[in-house]
Amino acid sequence: MLLITLKSTFIGTTLARFCSMVLLAIVVLALVGPTIIAWDADEVDWQALETPPSIHHWFGTDLIGRDLFVRTLIGARVSIGIAIVATLVSILIGIPWGAIAGYLGGRTDQIMMRVVDTLYALPFILVVILLVVVFGREASFCEGATDPVPNRSDLQVWIVSELEDLFQQILVRHLSSPETGE
Repeated sequence: MLLITLKSTFIGTTLARFCSMVLLAIVVLALVGPTIIAWDADEVDWQALETPPSIHHWFGTDLIGRDLFVRTLIGARVSIGIAIVATLVSILIGIPWGAIAGYLGGRTDQIMMRVVDTLYALPFILVVILLVVVFGREASFCEGATDPVPNRSDLQVWIVSELEDLFQQILVRHLSSPETGE
């Protein structure tokens, strides 16, 4: 019944059809586009350094002559992949979490929902800094990466360092035993 209602609503709405077609075109272009376009993402066109959009380079080229259209499509492919993984992770974590909270109810439900409320209340940058504190500054998720943010100013390095120290102190204080204070 729900599927029939959604189908009739979708077919009857011009805006929904148009938006779905645009989204489908973006996904297909992101998946298929880089393989059928003549330029490679890292291929340099020495005759077209930093050129505006043209017939050969639809979005133009960057400072070193790489085609921006192909690079945009590859970026869209990565973004779509991240969106799919993030959706799957939230489904795989959220459904069991909510099912357990709903099934057990009572005090367990209250505790589990307070954990979720706490996660929602934390700004994302604080979570990232906390992850840096836990995993360390040298943790790299990319092979060969040395500095995740090249050309950082001294002020930025100092701010991140101070925030790391602050969160490390907070983490140690909350994880230490109340009896010994260690």
